[in-house]
Amino acid sequence: MGLLVIFGAGASYDSIDPTTVDITDASWRPPLASQLFDDRRNFNQALQNYPHFTGRLGDLRRKAAAGGLNVEHELELIRAQAASYPPARVELAAIQFYLRQVLAECTTRWHENATGVTNYVDLLSRIDRWRLERNERVMLVTFNYDTLLDRALEGFPMRAHLGSIDGYVTRDD
Repeated sequence: MGLLVIFGAGASYDSIDPTTVDITDASWRPPLASQLFDDRRNFNQALQNYPHFTGRLGDLRRKAAAGGLNVEHELELIRAQAASYPPARVELAAIQFYLRQVLAECTTRWHENATGVTNYVDLLSRIDRWRLERNERVMLVTFNYDTLLDRALEGFPMRAHLGSIDGYVTRDD
């Protein structure tokens, strides 16, 4: 039979239990989708590397503040606009590189701040005990853009080798 565990978007936002880990710098907390363009010091530093989309930043922040920011939809609109407005391709690339930098930095710093003690590690430990006691298989599905779950899988007790796509599917347990 087995177990299917689905990690919804935003799971990493609450990936650290403040009763077990004292986070000294919350600016590295993995953002929810609506927070990807927030006016955070570290986000603004990343923005300096990709200034080609600053003309759209105000609009993205206003939509987020009003509760109407759907990041995937906004990126699709920019992509579609590139047919009639070629600079939109550059803006889209800048946004994608900005997001890559922000998410990678947040993941790394948040994980470091927690010294690896995340709710993912706790949950995977419980799942592994359950799996072994019942001789069951487990499938994990995530909709998160960060790699906090991956980091937990690479550690004890799972010890997954995720250096390539094959590493995500080679184990049969």
